Amino acid sequence: MEKNDQTKHLFLAIAIITAVFAPILYFFLPQTVADIVHHKENVFFVSVPDENFTVFAFGYGFIFLAAITLFLLNIRKLSIIISIIFLCLALTTFFIGSQSYRALATDHISYSPLFSFEKETYSWEEVTEVIRYRDEIGDKSEYAFVFADGNQMKIKDNRYLRDASYKFNKKLQEENLSVEFKLIE
Repeated sequence: MEKNDQTKHLFLAIAIITAVFAPILYFFLPQTVADIVHHKENVFFVSVPDENFTVFAFGYGFIFLAAITLFLLNIRKLSIIISIIFLCLALTTFFIGSQSYRALATDHISYSPLFSFEKETYSWEEVTEVIRYRDEIGDKSEYAFVFADGNQMKIKDNRYLRDASYKFNKKLQEENLSVEFKLIE
């Protein structure tokens, strides 16, 4: 009986650790995973949409539920099955979240929307317009790339884009693309 209590408390510890570290990982893991999965030799910028952070939060929640289920239901056959289901949901959620990205490369622009496994790829020649939306203060800013077929991709102007700004601006200049500025409210 004592061994079962020790194991049971181990799962409580895992649940607590997940609850403590999930908010920290929330800010770093989606971008890190996108950098690892989608960064190729000629890609100079990879970002994730805001929705990815929510998807990863659900994944952390499923891990927490898997551990707390084993603690609360005394590590029985049913609780193990339920926990395995929660872990499978977590892995599925993380996989789905890792597939959504936006990337700028030297020869193309590509993106994949959330809940889609299809990748959209456009050459820089297919970009008809680059628009920078920003508020009056300059706190919020994003770029929209409008393609010849009418589709568009938006990326936030953040630290990651600023780190790649030299390559980004050089590519815009090479393709003779000017940035149109528009104010947002």
